[in-house]
Amino acid sequence: MMMNRPQSKSSNHHAQKGSVLVYIMISIFLAGVLIMSLTDGPSRNARTQQLDETGMLLTADLGLIEATINDCVLVYPNPIDRDGDNDMDTTDNPNAPYPLIYDSTTGYATTGDIAKSVCPAVQPYPLVPTAAASTQQLLFSAQRGRSFRLLGDTATYTTTLTTDTTEGVYIKVVRTSASPIWNEAISRINSRYATCKVATDTAGGCANGCIYYWIRRKSSSVLGPETGCP
Repeated sequence: MMMNRPQSKSSNHHAQKGSVLVYIMISIFLAGVLIMSLTDGPSRNARTQQLDETGMLLTADLGLIEATINDCVLVYPNPIDRDGDNDMDTTDNPNAPYPLIYDSTTGYATTGDIAKSVCPAVQPYPLVPTAAASTQQLLFSAQRGRSFRLLGDTATYTTTLTTDTTEGVYIKVVRTSASPIWNEAISRINSRYATCKVATDTAGGCANGCIYYWIRRKSSSVLGPETGCP
């Protein structure tokens, strides 16, 4: 019959020493994880919050633009004779009675700063621009309770309203400086909307990221082509 031989003190010492080293290595690893979570975590959370806020505010502004334009069309449905030739055609407004851009010096235009958009059928028809400048009401203004939360920062964002015979009526928003958060935000918005409603672009004049938002899109549209649209 064999008897178990007791372990030597030397063996116990080596085993204890090995266990201590394992615990030290685990502690170092956990400390590293903690440091990473404390340093990277807040930056990730801040970026996520900024991304969510940008997307939320932009979506709200685009919704405000569409609601305001639809209200204009319903309340003031009459076309106008923009060029004064006694013929109300697509030269006057390619998509009557949708809004036009009005400048107190040059009169009506079919594209320009969204802040200068007006319902063209609101009297008086400013065929002589300087005579009617004081009475022409802008669609978007603080006085009318229609102001933008994100796009109001005109130093950062350029927002254009365009109405033409090819595209229809659309909004184009361009960021004046590069921002990965902006590009990701407009990409997310694009994925949430129908194919023919929203498009994004990062080429040419849209190197900093553009988003197109259609109020009315025609079948002849060639801007921001996507699969299945138009």
